[in-house]
Amino acid sequence: MKNADPNVINDFGREWTRFSQDGIDKELFDAFQRYFSIFPLDRLTPESVVADFGCGSGRWAKFVAPRVKTLYLVEPSRSALDIACNNLRNHTNFIPLCSTINDCAIEDGSLDFAYCIGVLHHIPDTESAFAKIASKIRRGGYLLVYMYYNFENKPFWFRYLWRAVDMLRKIISRMPFRLKALIADVLAALVYAPVVAIGSIMNKIGARPQAFPLRDYIGKSFYTMRTDALDRFGTSIEKRYSRADIKLLFEKTGFDVSTLVIADTPPYWCAVCRRV
Repeated sequence: MKNADPNVINDFGREWTRFSQDGIDKELFDAFQRYFSIFPLDRLTPESVVADFGCGSGRWAKFVAPRVKTLYLVEPSRSALDIACNNLRNHTNFIPLCSTINDCAIEDGSLDFAYCIGVLHHIPDTESAFAKIASKIRRGGYLLVYMYYNFENKPFWFRYLWRAVDMLRKIISRMPFRLKALIADVLAALVYAPVVAIGSIMNKIGARPQAFPLRDYIGKSFYTMRTDALDRFGTSIEKRYSRADIKLLFEKTGFDVSTLVIADTPPYWCAVCRRV
């Protein structure tokens, strides 16, 4: 198994087994529209061949599958891939591949479009995985990524707050899965939910500070808060990227950076670019 941390893979498999994302389609579709807002979905046709790298539970794949001819689901965790296949049970045009990105058997230059949402920052060698995805995309094809941002667009106090939170993540992520899942639930109940409730009240009275912590969870379910708390605090590998870092990744792997679009709205950073 190349370029993979078995503990990270196993933990994500357990996470998607715990939170299968089944039955929350409206909330997922809202999130899908945000992640894919910079990609012209009308470019996807009934003849398109697409891959979801690190598909997890298949929560985004279920919205892509109806638009394309073939959708590869690339996922190194067998349990997560089983969840994804179940979530796409109403579709017949997907091909599940239990594989890491670097071991992926998709033919080079065969994809019209690929996307990798929330995965690359959890991989030991992100640059190598990025290059491997790029090699699978045909000339003129597109890649959409979502990679954790380095808070370059936030005030200094927000960055210091994140450092404190990240120290907590480093401690929790090394714990046994059941314990860190329990702690994540407690954090969702005692931190996420109250802070989001305050943010919701501020929105209602017309105060919308852009740097308010957890503001992106306003209007989201407690189920999503629990899922994301486990995702955030349960993962031992987490990297952060600037806009310039992402541009360089595209530039070094055969993309036309004149076509690069990095969204100015959350979630940060979503980026799409065309391969040459």
